[in-house]
Amino acid sequence: MKIFLIRHGETESNKNRIIQGKIDEGLSKKGIKQAECLADRLKDEKIDLIISSEYKRAAETADKIKSQHPSSNLILKKELGERDYGIFNGKHVSLVDKSHPSVETKESMIERAKEVIDYITAQNLNSVAIVSHGSIGKILINLLIGEEKLLNKNLNFLKNGSLSFLELNESDNKILMLNSVEHLDKEIIFIGGGDYREKETLEIDKIIADRVGKNGNMLFVPFAVKELSKREKRLIAVKATYESFGLSRFSCLNEDEMSIQEMRGKIKASDVIFILGGDPKRLIDQINSLGLANDLITYKGLLVGFSAGAMILSEEIIIPGGIDENYPNSVSYPGLGMVPFSIIPHYTPELKSKVLDFMEGIEVYGVSNSSAIFFDPLTGDFSEMGEVYKL
Repeated sequence: MKIFLIRHGETESNKNRIIQGKIDEGLSKKGIKQAECLADRLKDEKIDLIISSEYKRAAETADKIKSQHPSSNLILKKELGERDYGIFNGKHVSLVDKSHPSVETKESMIERAKEVIDYITAQNLNSVAIVSHGSIGKILINLLIGEEKLLNKNLNFLKNGSLSFLELNESDNKILMLNSVEHLDKEIIFIGGGDYREKETLEIDKIIADRVGKNGNMLFVPFAVKELSKREKRLIAVKATYESFGLSRFSCLNEDEMSIQEMRGKIKASDVIFILGGDPKRLIDQINSLGLANDLITYKGLLVGFSAGAMILSEEIIIPGGIDENYPNSVSYPGLGMVPFSIIPHYTPELKSKVLDFMEGIEVYGVSNSSAIFFDPLTGDFSEMGEVYKL
């Protein structure tokens, strides 16, 4: 039997790291898009039965899948509901104490998951899509595959709108795809600059840390700086900030010690990629020469560009003359083309005159220190924090 195990699309509470539990919240604008992308990914699969949690966020996701499979039965089962977090329902995840007596026990969730598995296996079907939640979804995977087989899979949490593909056989159950979001798009945050030692970007960093969660894996791309000692100093300051928010899983690309395949694997496995600042020309040249451009372009998690790291994500990298000793005159270079606008970090109004010749036909934003742009290509949502200038 084939099992397509799906976590529902994003809700506003998911975005803000609020525990929903028994709170019955529907999908956000982004969550609806995620569900549509997921349904499109599954449209050519044969699905005999769609089984979903009763909660709106799961049922709405299941409805999108059902729209691509009109002949498939869709049933709702209360056993697939999310964990009841008791007094912590509606609270921020940082406040949750899973040992509190009001919180549903893991043993209770296991019993519910076993009921669902017994129901599915009794149907004698070829393929089933299960739409559930983060906690109960992980337990279903563990029960069907076995925790010992998942030790090297780094299953910290199921992502919103994710797809896992399991194959159940009499002799051996297999997991062929885990927590995949290839059908979705990335979210991008452009930070204009700031001194991490002085905590000048702390408000932005807190938002990023909340989006990632304490179990998230953060990968740094440091190629904009050549000297390893300078790289290390910058990394220490940035890591210290995120450690203060509870993150602990960090890694960094190193072109001298890692193979191309190792670096590609780290990019794909990361929950957030943080592209550090420095020399934008060196940064884009290194990414291109190492053959990592497409890996970054197709990456589907949260992507943060800091200073030069923000500049290279656009189609055109515009560098104002005099902003750095390496660039006495204004120049432009092709970027990665992830967004249809260009970013000028560390922006002050007098920089505008230095880049006017490069701005014809290009949407350009000046982003000051301690400021940021939040852009979601999936929905087109665009928001600003701090001083952002549309030039």
